Amino acid sequence: MRNDVRKYYAKWMAQRKPKWMGIEIKKYPSDMIAYQQIIYDLRPDILVECGTSHGGSALYFANIFNIIGHGEVITIDNRKEPYLPRHKRIYYVEGSSVDSAVVEQVKVMVGDKSCMVSLDSSHEGEHVYKELLIYHELVTPGQYMIVEDTNVHEIHPNFGEGPGEAVEKFLAGYGDHYEQVAWKDEILLSCTDAWLLKKGTTRES
Repeated sequence: MRNDVRKYYAKWMAQRKPKWMGIEIKKYPSDMIAYQQIIYDLRPDILVECGTSHGGSALYFANIFNIIGHGEVITIDNRKEPYLPRHKRIYYVEGSSVDSAVVEQVKVMVGDKSCMVSLDSSHEGEHVYKELLIYHELVTPGQYMIVEDTNVHEIHPNFGEGPGEAVEKFLAGYGDHYEQVAWKDEILLSCTDAWLLKKGTTRES
């Protein structure tokens, strides 16, 4: 599995730069399949994404929402790419995902709507842990919080503490509230084993 992951990064992500509808997207194709199935099945009102980058994943989520006729994307990044995709279901928030002003803005935007969260910004363990502590409060029971790139050490063995360690630390304190669903086993190749389903029943939209 590790060789497959390294090959994907070296031969595809780094050189070919995969795109969704012409916009660069930094996600495994198999993870994209898992995302669309989760979105279709659970139909959140809002998907909050930490880490916009080029906007490819935000556009992907918006297109899925468009197909099912429900849902919007709030995507956060502290740097603004010059040509971010425009879509009626995408709302951009500029700033750090852990900045208090940004967090308050996102909380107001989400309100009492059903919410799913995807964490894919800075991968330093301390930063990811802060995001987990902040954004898990927005996740509606019956929806997912997904932490990307928990496999970072398979690509960069000397990375230090990253998303995987942050998830372990978070679950030590909040594990009673989340089920760690084994999507990695179902889709074979994945960038994360942190598909965290908040316990409870999904609200009707």
